[in-house]
Amino acid sequence: MVEQAMSWVDMYSQQPLLVPLTCWISPPIMKQVLSFTLAEWDSSRTILQPTHNHQHLLLSGNESSPGLIYMYHIASQLLIRTFPGHTDRVTSISVSNNGHFFVSTSIDQTVRIWGFTQNEPIRILKPHKGKVMCSVVSADCKLVITGGTDSCANVICVETGELLRSFQEHTGTVISIALTSNDEFLVTGSGDFVVMVWDLASGELAVRLAGLMAPVSCITITSNDAFVIVACEDETLRVFGTVSGQELHELSGHEGKVLALISAYDDCQLFAATISKIYAYDLHNCKLLDVLDCVNQKPVSSLKITNDSCFLLSACGDRIDVWNVHHRTQADDDNVESDQQGAVTGICMSRDEKSAACATRSGVVAVWDLDICQCIWTMIQKKGIAIGCVQFTIDCAFVLSGDEEGQVNIWETSNGRLVRSVNYHNTSIQSLSCLSDGYRVLSADNSNTIFIWILMATDDSLETDGILSFTGIKAPVFLS
Repeated sequence: MVEQAMSWVDMYSQQPLLVPLTCWISPPIMKQVLSFTLAEWDSSRTILQPTHNHQHLLLSGNESSPGLIYMYHIASQLLIRTFPGHTDRVTSISVSNNGHFFVSTSIDQTVRIWGFTQNEPIRILKPHKGKVMCSVVSADCKLVITGGTDSCANVICVETGELLRSFQEHTGTVISIALTSNDEFLVTGSGDFVVMVWDLASGELAVRLAGLMAPVSCITITSNDAFVIVACEDETLRVFGTVSGQELHELSGHEGKVLALISAYDDCQLFAATISKIYAYDLHNCKLLDVLDCVNQKPVSSLKITNDSCFLLSACGDRIDVWNVHHRTQADDDNVESDQQGAVTGICMSRDEKSAACATRSGVVAVWDLDICQCIWTMIQKKGIAIGCVQFTIDCAFVLSGDEEGQVNIWETSNGRLVRSVNYHNTSIQSLSCLSDGYRVLSADNSNTIFIWILMATDDSLETDGILSFTGIKAPVFLS
């Protein structure tokens, strides 16, 4: 279309035209910004790990040399060097934050610490009595934590190679591990259907994530440490609160078992890989944002993301892909209108700090249990009628919600049962306040009218309620 327009401009001779020299139509944003095939590579479980500056890739998993680690330059796709030494398949590669070294684990029961410029490992360790399956380097680059088939997660000093601590509570292979951002807690996922959160310094079990019905296949943690995401062999994908250990969401929409997970540094996007597909989720609303299709019909065995959350790297057989994930839309944005309808219009916390309530433009009232970080109920006051404010009573037993038609509903905090509807106002409710005596409510509307009424009156007439009303006072209203 651009070429046709420029051709028409070139042929036009009736009068002068002012034409920009550059294309005035923005090119479409490409999902896939780079893709290349590894030469003479045959693998169904390629391991991928970018270096700290994201200029190079460390790769392993080639069936012809399963113990060899390859280093490629991303921009040129040239092989820079190889790191030989492992005698069996490499199971994980982890890079230090300072960019000085990386760690590899293998079926050969060894853990190797490497420098990037040397073909020989700096240190060879054997901390497990079986195959070593996973690894992670601490943020301060002083520790390496590994998990193995001996059901242990071991903490190793990088400088000395000394085994500092061993977590031995699992009864199955430690499949996947993750560290919180401050290195305070270690998360371990196992084939024994259990995920545990440990205090790294004391060695004490902090939280046990409950409710899994199958062996863990992989885990990841958000960069703000709020959520642990767990994928299992039964194809489930669950989001847990790190502190509470309670399941918050179960994500759906993917097909097959999740083979790799990575959370973006915006703490919102989650990427889950299956066979030839990568699913992008919004962690906060559990919605599927996008599906990225790989060329190879093979398992996507590794996912990594850049520190700015702009680019996702994936390994699928002999194919390496780099995806632009900076501009995500909710499955092509479902439409802006529906997002606006779901916009939160009011929020409050109970006096005992155990519950929170929110209201939306579409007329939904929701109450959350803050101890378990979970929504315990949602109710619709009037479908499509915006709710302007919500408020808890003094004793926290009830939640009040006022909508744009002037109706105030009283709900039981514990179960969402509608106790009473009050219709004293004719215009949008702007403010709700509960008086300190615990049985009176002050409500203010858009017409600057205020009513003070009894919370649990048996009759909704003004006379029975003993109402006080006055005008000319503009919301919000503050009580002392």
